[in-house]
Amino acid sequence: MAELLDLPEELLSIICSLTEQGSLIPLALSCKIFNRIAGNHYLQRLGRFGGHYLYVSALPRYGTEVSFKELQNIASILGSLTNVYHLDCQFSASSTVKELRFLASIIRPIQRMNTVKLRFNNPGRCLTSAFHKAFEGLLQEAQGLGYRQLDIQGIVPPVKGSFKYNLPPYGRLSSFTVSDGFLRTLPHRKWIISLLNSSPAVSCLILECSQEWTEILPKLCIPSLQTLSFMRANYGGLFRDQSRGKASDISVLADFASRHKNLDYVDCSGQFAVTTTSSKTQHPLPHIKTFKGTLPQLYHLISGPDGKDILCNLQIIHIVPYVDVGFEVTPPGPLAKKQLSDLFALIHTRSTIRKLVISAKSLPTLNSRKPKPSLTKFTFQHLLELEINDFGTLSETSIAGFVRWGRVVYPSAHALHMQNGHWKPERASLFAQAVIAEWPSVQVLELDWTSRNIAEWIKCPCSRYDQKWLGPSDCVIC
Repeated sequence: MAELLDLPEELLSIICSLTEQGSLIPLALSCKIFNRIAGNHYLQRLGRFGGHYLYVSALPRYGTEVSFKELQNIASILGSLTNVYHLDCQFSASSTVKELRFLASIIRPIQRMNTVKLRFNNPGRCLTSAFHKAFEGLLQEAQGLGYRQLDIQGIVPPVKGSFKYNLPPYGRLSSFTVSDGFLRTLPHRKWIISLLNSSPAVSCLILECSQEWTEILPKLCIPSLQTLSFMRANYGGLFRDQSRGKASDISVLADFASRHKNLDYVDCSGQFAVTTTSSKTQHPLPHIKTFKGTLPQLYHLISGPDGKDILCNLQIIHIVPYVDVGFEVTPPGPLAKKQLSDLFALIHTRSTIRKLVISAKSLPTLNSRKPKPSLTKFTFQHLLELEINDFGTLSETSIAGFVRWGRVVYPSAHALHMQNGHWKPERASLFAQAVIAEWPSVQVLELDWTSRNIAEWIKCPCSRYDQKWLGPSDCVIC
């Protein structure tokens, strides 16, 4: 008598296609043939498992996330996890320890891991010792898979006394991201210091703003570090704890950067404040090529007696408005009144600067007429790229004035990047024509992160000309 497995695989596949989804996993566990055929049907119906990216959540809300129950089913299918490179897991508040242990047990078939992202939801009901043991077990399994990026988000249970993980020094970790929720107790902070100082390949730190970094940064020594970036401390778009919103003194940053000679990118906008007691740095910091921060932060660093020798090799400057930072870092006294022109007076002669990123909110008041001499006093002859964020906040008259002002201040700019401008085709076409007519050095125009040769933006709109930008006689097409 013929058995079920004697049928051609095409018929077995049809049988699986007619089987309820809840019955596919028991069928897949019956033998290797059905594990492959029924398992593939289960994965196809699930539709939320992408192969290389594994997003796990206790409460799936997005189309790419799977639950822990679904993950258990996926893991039972041979080879389903082999090619997973990126693991992103959000734990529940009530079953964190159980979920950590389960995750550690099922990732073993993965051949090579690149990214591990763990998001905790304040698991305060679990035993602290049990949580830390399960957390350590997961990291040990992940180390065996050779992960390179580690991202820890959310709030973990506090710990008293020692916090000793038996994790050996790890030479593959290159990027580390951590939220302030992991910094709230001294043992956790000591563990992070130990982890980073024993990871010789770390090149990137992405840190959530927290006053605790004032204590941590002086104790770190990461010779391989190239990128240091602080992100604003928020959860779900809202500040978690406003009482913790205190910035570190900017001298802490200068001292840290001076000890890390390979550091070439610094984003300090939301973490460091300039205060009346902030001393002028004596560190030249020639290795830093990109600086992102508020105007007073950069002005303070380079405005001292030796300011011309500090950050002397800057190539990219990104000025962030106060409203976009996570802490209250508005400086007291005269620095609070500094304008963009005050910074330009210090940096316009620096031939190393190739790109400037500023917000439309920081621009001087501009109109469609010829800009005032006071607004064009300082020019950047060597600047090749200019990026303006929040461009949609400018009026049509100010946009026309910006083009004429930019032509004088940045006469060699080759590329313009205009972000958040809410560009419609007709508006983009008119702006491109205005730039071509007024600013001949510009060859590349990027509007809301879409970059093209400037002529490609133009569609002749002569019948609908906006007189504030160009008159019909100025049409570069007709």
